[in-house]
Amino acid sequence: MKLTDILPVEIWRAIEKEANEKFGLNASVFDADGKRITGEAVRANRLCPAIAASKDGQTHICARAHQDVIAQVRRHGAPVVGECDAGMVKIVVPITVDGEFLGAFGGCGRPLDGEPIDAFYVSKVTGIPEAEVEALSRDIPSLTERETRQVASFLASRVEGVFKALQDD
Repeated sequence: MKLTDILPVEIWRAIEKEANEKFGLNASVFDADGKRITGEAVRANRLCPAIAASKDGQTHICARAHQDVIAQVRRHGAPVVGECDAGMVKIVVPITVDGEFLGAFGGCGRPLDGEPIDAFYVSKVTGIPEAEVEALSRDIPSLTERETRQVASFLASRVEGVFKALQDD
């Protein structure tokens, strides 16, 4: 079974958009292999698209953190809060049906309160000048620990709501 067997891509896209608007995150739904099912990213800030536009940024910052968090969610079957090497939080919850891991729903793109974006590292990996990285990250709001728990709770309840609605049909 695949996530697109449960709901059409348009509904998953609407759920991503809702999380993006509510929390200002790069929200995505991923299949069991960790691939985005909507084929698009809902970007929450100006820095993430710049990182993703760089092959090395995509590989060494985004993909590495994504693979790690998805593996943890798959292994533990519980929400995971991690961080990418740029210093931004990744919050991911599993999507399971009858114990089968079908994918995950998550968001990223905001640093934890009091934690800086690692402009030096981002610059080194992507080739974007450090001053430009700092300018692109200047307006990214941070998340408190409490807010990360709220995000994880929202993501999990949104997934639960999808499956409850399907059972009611």
